[in-house]
Formats: sequence, structure tokens, C-alpha cells
Amino acid sequence: RLIACGSLYQGICKLLRLDDLFKLGEPFHKKEHYLSGVNESGSVFGVIVSYSNMDDKLFIATAVDGKPEYFPTISSRKLTKNSEADGMFAYVFHDEFVASMIKIPSDTFTIIPDFDIYYIYGFSSGNFVYFLTLQPEMISPPGSTTKEQVYTSKLVRLCKEDTAFNSYVEVPIGCEKNGVEYRLLQAAYLSKAGAILARSLGVGPEDDILFTVFSKGQKRKMKSLDESALCIFVLKEINDRIKDRLQSCYRGEGTLDLAWLKVKDIPCSSAVLHAHQALPMRFRQGLTVASSTKQCSGSERHIIGEKCHIVMLYEAAQAKAGQGALSGDVAAISHEY
Repeated sequence: RLIACGSLYQGICKLLRLDDLFKLGEPFHKKEHYLSGVNESGSVFGVIVSYSNMDDKLFIATAVDGKPEYFPTISSRKLTKNSEADGMFAYVFHDEFVASMIKIPSDTFTIIPDFDIYYIYGFSSGNFVYFLTLQPEMISPPGSTTKEQVYTSKLVRLCKEDTAFNSYVEVPIGCEKNGVEYRLLQAAYLSKAGAILARSLGVGPEDDILFTVFSKGQKRKMKSLDESALCIFVLKEINDRIKDRLQSCYRGEGTLDLAWLKVKDIPCSSAVLHAHQALPMRFRQGLTVASSTKQCSGSERHIIGEKCHIVMLYEAAQAKAGQGALSGDVAAISHEY
């Protein structure tokens, strides 16, 4: 089956037969079936998670183009085995209070009127689904009291089996080469390491490697690739960094905030971290785990503002690759499942 989605009719999708593109099924035109109304490249991405003994899932992530009441920025949908089933493209879970989605609050647009999240790439690996995004945010340049809008690249992670999206995590991502920062994500691709690259990175040939292209600057969303760098990330290292930072938050280190969900800074709470344990209910709307207020040293350095970011270095066999930098800021709704 082929899933065909467009900007017409609010992005409602249909299923087509692969050999002749015959329409197998199309959902009723209900608001819950609206997926996206934008047609700009780099705004929408979908990831299919397949199962042998149950219905598949479609994780769809989209820019909302100022219409958060119509479109969740991320949602998971049913892909039923029966192409004509009523539940096709419905939310994986939906009750009176919770659904398999996250919406951008309308109040966010009063702070950044043109706010949106642009989805460049997505994939699934292991127990997680990932999206790579560009997001605008307001920062104060060093020595200035006024704020200006810049774009930040972030990796978003969700547990595949989390129907309420409580496992949402996002982390700023970027790279550096010869002292030059590359922070504006342009493209990405996930692949296995292979024998040669695996040896140079010290990983196994079947380990997942995230190849990314970043441009210099943060003022414009899209830039010429003349000033760009190919950067390599080991996916296991990204997951380890997220896990370490979440655990440090449970130890009470750092603060919690997530700008686009308008959650104010809250100190991390001390707690014993157990498998499948979620954060306290008051944090369910989203949070960012900011780095603790300490001086950067060794492998740490300042990247943006006064926050301390951890830099992970990947030297990829003389390739023209920058140094992968995964910051110490982590946004999360709860611990991984």
C-alpha cells in the first residue's frame, strides 16, 4: 500500500494500491483526520512503525502554519490492516482528556507570532521514533538586553509504544569544525556504520549512524549550502546523553523549561529514577532540562548564551565531517518507557 497525503483538504491522506495506484481507502473528512495544511518543503515528515500482529502506526510531524487548532505538531495515527476500516488515520489513542498528539499552545504565538516547528527528517530505531527539526526561539545576544529571533536545530524523540506522548524528549543539536559553529540543519539521513566507518568511530558495523548537514548561522531558516558541514552522530551516544541528563534532573540538577509550551523555569526535582517512571504530573506539559550552573571545562564549552553544553567529538576517518555537538539542554515530558 502507498500512503498519499497532500495539502488539499487539510492534508487528509488516502491509501493507494502500489501496482496501479487504485484508491483502497480514504477516511471521512473529520477534523481528527486533518494532518497538515502546508506545502512548503521541509515542513512535514512521516514515520511508519510496522507490526506483524497488530495495526501499524503513522507518526506524522508537521508545521502548523499558524493553525494549531486544526493540526497537532506531532501525532500518531492508526494504519489498520483493513484499508476501509473506520479507524484508519484516527489517533492511536484518544479519550476525553488525552490523545496521541502534541499541540502548540495558541499563547505561544503571542510571544513569537510566526512560531512553528519545521520537520526536516524522521526515522525509527529500536524503541524510539525520532524527528530532526528547526525551531525559532528568542535569545539575548551576549552583552545585550534585547532579544532577537534565531533558529535552533533540535532532535525530538518519542517512545514507539507511548500512546499519550509522555516520553517526548527534545535536545538541541549542532556541530563545529575549525572553531566555526554549524547550527542550522539542512538535511539528514540514518544508516548503518559499515565496517570502515565503524572502526574509526569505535562502534559496531550495525550501529545506527545519523548523517547530518548543517549550515552556518541561525538568522534564516534556509541558507546556501556553500557554508555547510557534514556531521556524524552515533545514535547510541545521543540516547546515552539524553538518559544521563534525565537522570541528573532526577538528582535535582538544573532547571526545567520548554519555551514553546510556555512552562516557566522550575528546579529539577530530586527523585529515585526507576524504569518506566514518569516525571511528576506538574511537568507533564513539557520541560527543558537546562544545564546546571557550572563553569565549562575539558570537553565542555559555551555555545549559546550562558548555558553549558556538552560537546561530543566524532573524528570520522579524515572525512570532511564536523565535530558532532549534542548540547546539555534536554527537553522532556517524562522518562523513557
